[in-house]
Amino acid sequence: MAIRRIVLFSIGILILGVGSFAQQKKTNYNSLFQKVDELLNKSGLTKSALAKVDSIYRIATIEKQEVQLIKALIYKFSIQPRIQENAEVVGFAQLEAEIKKSSQLATSILHSLLASKYLEYFQQQRYKIYSRTKTTNFQKSDPDTWTISDFHEKIADHFQRSLVNEKLLQETGLSEFDPIIFKGNSRYLRPTLFDMLAHKALEYYKNSENDFGRPASEFQIMGKIPFDRGIDFSNYRFRTSDSLSNLYKALTLYQRLIRFHLAKKNIEALIDIDLQRVVFVMSKSVDENKLKLYRTALAHIGTGYSGEPGGSQAWYLLAHTYFENRDEYIPGDSLHRFDLVQAKLILERVVAKRDSSEGFINS
Repeated sequence: MAIRRIVLFSIGILILGVGSFAQQKKTNYNSLFQKVDELLNKSGLTKSALAKVDSIYRIATIEKQEVQLIKALIYKFSIQPRIQENAEVVGFAQLEAEIKKSSQLATSILHSLLASKYLEYFQQQRYKIYSRTKTTNFQKSDPDTWTISDFHEKIADHFQRSLVNEKLLQETGLSEFDPIIFKGNSRYLRPTLFDMLAHKALEYYKNSENDFGRPASEFQIMGKIPFDRGIDFSNYRFRTSDSLSNLYKALTLYQRLIRFHLAKKNIEALIDIDLQRVVFVMSKSVDENKLKLYRTALAHIGTGYSGEPGGSQAWYLLAHTYFENRDEYIPGDSLHRFDLVQAKLILERVVAKRDSSEGFINS
């Protein structure tokens, strides 16, 4: 499914917004960061660029411009490894320190940023980390002594902390922060800071590799409820003794997002997150009837939102399940015999609408 996404962190650019933007700007930060880019890209003066970033950081601190301060930290995180050994570890410590003295919104953003940076470092160093075991040399402040589970515990914890101020994040829109936002073409699907940070966390939780080393009793997705209608799914209380499972965290975060958009009546964002949820559940469910449950869920969304673009995407995904099974037909056996016909009928209904929806384009 080509689900549209807005990227939270790009190279050196942070998608965020904090209250300090409401204040009068005292410095042309765009001009300052352009100078940094020139020093890096045109002149190759890495040390001079880093000094300029440090200067921007100091100015932003004095002027209490947290968004520019964090942007400076991201630049610094990118530049330092070019001229300093073990720069990432120094950067982690600086971000950890910044969290302790920042506003609530900035703290949420920094937790998400730090989780992402730890994950990047883990992926870059995985060949070393996979050979480590728990030892007495473990140091809480030194990632070079951490094992796989140490990293994932730290990453998951920071993503969790990034969403603690849920109500405040849900009340924080993004439109006023255009100067530092990579807009893309789908911001209406991620209209608040809560959406942005939640989807960043979901990217991590949904990856089963990030549950490496979890016990055999880990949380499993099964049964009808995970596929149920959005309103019913979002209000169900999943019980588990394995609340640290990333699958469990992903499922409950989908619930929070769906409840939020149901309450706000943000239909397009609601359909988008609901489709993501059922696709995710289909990919992770261990239920033997999951295909039937998945098809029922897609049909509910397609029927319930027949007049919305997202409804067309639900029908397209349903048609795709029949198309995928076409090769399983055995001559003489009625099972899968009409799967291609069923797929064609569904797609014809989508195409007949002749709209600009993702479902129409995919069909």
